[in-house]
Amino acid sequence: MSRSSTRGNAIISPGGRTIPVPKGRLFRLYIEEHYPFGEFALIRVRGDAAEVGFVLADEDMAKYVHLKEQALEIAHHLQRRLKEEGLNHIALPSVGKDLDFITVSLIVDLSGFREEEIGEIADRIMQLLGEVNPYRERGNEDE
Repeated sequence: MSRSSTRGNAIISPGGRTIPVPKGRLFRLYIEEHYPFGEFALIRVRGDAAEVGFVLADEDMAKYVHLKEQALEIAHHLQRRLKEEGLNHIALPSVGKDLDFITVSLIVDLSGFREEEIGEIADRIMQLLGEVNPYRERGNEDE
C-alpha cells in the first residue's frame, strides 16, 4: 500500500498529484498537536475557516438558562478581547446549542494568512479561549 507525503501546505499523492491543504486544516492540526483536549472541546474546519471552542453543560437541564447567559457573557468578553488584540477583523465569537449543551467558540478566517503564520494565530486564539474557559485548570484562581 502506498502512502502520501506532505510538502508545505500540500499533500503529494502516491501518483505525484499535488493536493492543497486548506488553512483551516493546518490550524486544526496545529491545535491538536500543541494543546491537550480540555483546552478545547470543539474544533471544526471548512476550507480556510476554523471554529474552536468549548462546551458548557450540566446534567440538570433546569440550569440551561443559566448556561446560556454564561455563554453570552463569555462571548461578549471574547468580542472585547478580540478588539483589544486586533483580531476582530479575522475572528468572531459564537454561541450555539448542540443537543443538551451550549457551545462557545471563536470562528476564525485564515484566508489572509501564510502557512507559517497559522501557528501564531492559533496560539493567540487559544490564549483568548483559555482566559474564559471555565473548565481550564487554574490552580488556586478558582473558588
